Amino acid sequence: MDALQRPQQAGPAGTSAPGYRTIPEFFRTCLPRHAAKVGLTCALPNGMTASLTWGDLDRWSDAVAAWLREELKLPPGSMVAIQAPNSLAFPVVCIGVMKAGLVPTAVNPLYTEREMASQLSASGARALFVLDALAGKLPGVLAKTGAMPVVRLSVSDFFPPAKAALINLVARHVKRLVPAFPVPHIPLRQVLTAGEAHARRLGRKGIAAYADGIGPDDMVTCWFTGGTTGRSKGVVTTHRGLLASLTQIQGTLNGPWTDAPMRTLLILPFYHIFGIGMLLQAADLGGHVILIPNPRPLTNLKAAVETFRPTYLPGVPTLFANLLNEPWFVAAAKDSLKLCLSGAAPLAPATQKRWMETFGQPIYELYGMTECGLASCTPLDGRDHTGTIGRILPSLESRIVDLQGGDVPDGEPGELILRGPQVMQGYWQQPAETAGALRDGWLHTGDVVVRDPDGTLRIVDRRKDMILVSGFNVYPSEIEAVITEHPGVTECAAIGIPDGQTGETVKVFVVARDPALTVDALRRHCRETLTGYKVPKQIEIVPELPKSPVGKILKRELRLRDQETGSPAGSASSGSDRPGSDPGRSAA
Repeated sequence: MDALQRPQQAGPAGTSAPGYRTIPEFFRTCLPRHAAKVGLTCALPNGMTASLTWGDLDRWSDAVAAWLREELKLPPGSMVAIQAPNSLAFPVVCIGVMKAGLVPTAVNPLYTEREMASQLSASGARALFVLDALAGKLPGVLAKTGAMPVVRLSVSDFFPPAKAALINLVARHVKRLVPAFPVPHIPLRQVLTAGEAHARRLGRKGIAAYADGIGPDDMVTCWFTGGTTGRSKGVVTTHRGLLASLTQIQGTLNGPWTDAPMRTLLILPFYHIFGIGMLLQAADLGGHVILIPNPRPLTNLKAAVETFRPTYLPGVPTLFANLLNEPWFVAAAKDSLKLCLSGAAPLAPATQKRWMETFGQPIYELYGMTECGLASCTPLDGRDHTGTIGRILPSLESRIVDLQGGDVPDGEPGELILRGPQVMQGYWQQPAETAGALRDGWLHTGDVVVRDPDGTLRIVDRRKDMILVSGFNVYPSEIEAVITEHPGVTECAAIGIPDGQTGETVKVFVVARDPALTVDALRRHCRETLTGYKVPKQIEIVPELPKSPVGKILKRELRLRDQETGSPAGSASSGSDRPGSDPGRSAA
């Protein structure tokens, strides 16, 4: 089989078009087919690189699979957590977990101890692969979750020995970025050595047998996303669903690679499902993915862009806006870029205009979510479609409905709901949340759209209160829960406000119990328990919050008040909390 089949016409939920039954079957076919091609390169800011061919990825992921099943004796369907940035180790481990008939769940490297423990506990993870630089949080995390096998990863994994030794020396002793590992653990190289011995004994048929009992409707990944209640929710994606989503990606985005090399600059993280989608696409086509472990500052990309001249750049709107301000990027990428894709939030018309003037091509916009993968894309026709998200893709059904669930006519706003093979099975062990999102097989996205007569969609609002900071999901209730833990706070409300660099940022209105409460004290409290991009940029202490007759806080009035007054003297901001161009929730 040379490629995935093209998507079929939309059908009822539960049908799909891919030519593979499961993801392990997909990898067993694709990786050997492109075995000699360089598939992945990790590029560091200093210009040092290391690469794996697709054959290397096949070999080492087999070793991880064998170690998990033969050494840890994990039963099929067990969850395995991975916490690492874009490095060579992440795809090796992630694919190995899936080949083993297990389920990977990715943990955001930016998470605090509290956030890590919450996700690991919710997932029921049986093992953790974690970057060495993040190890300082582990004693507190494992005290909350209970002990589990821990495997140490490093950005230097798979680099030649001399380069790896230099990278580790600088990271540990010069920059002091990597602490001493504070819990019992196993280095990845030891896992690979033991696993490869098992893999040689078992042979390829033996490794393949780990997935013999898996069917298309079994869970393949459990990527966590924030919830409207602030609780972390694991999105249960099936083999059928992930393959259907990949089919949509291939059918929509493969055109540019019929006559050009596919070199993807992957700044979007693997711990988001969009990053995994780009990996799957490259594996099927035999493309080359350039991994950036840390995209901040943007000059960290310079050596990679100048060396590899990427042709494919998926990102979020703030990334593209900031890259336009980097002359070195324009000079290095102008003649090589063939396809730029933006998701997570609407692309500003000014960014699109500047990009077209600079690069002579548009940025195409995608729409989707972890719960369903890619759902729409603007036409790849070289024209500016700013303000739209294109049409819903084949095999997905869509409706635009009002609050009562009735269809609204074209030109009228309503909530977008979707049904099709790539829609999630539900939220992991959260039946109430699943019932709220999936009704009669339809996924309620929470996004309010308008459909034009030609089928083109425009997002006009979000029904949910989610705040998008540089593409990261920030849920007000999570912020509010943390702030109200402070003994000096009576109540609070968090909203999103426009920000020129990050799209939106968090502002919180606080009613103080203690008259001596200060903005600085609240920010220190937030930094102890929240990831940096969630820490409010503005905090305003107010005497009371506007409420409805039944006591519900009226956030719409708070937004109007902020628009009328701007940033008040009582607010505070901190530039160090800006996530810059960090990608987060992708629209696909």
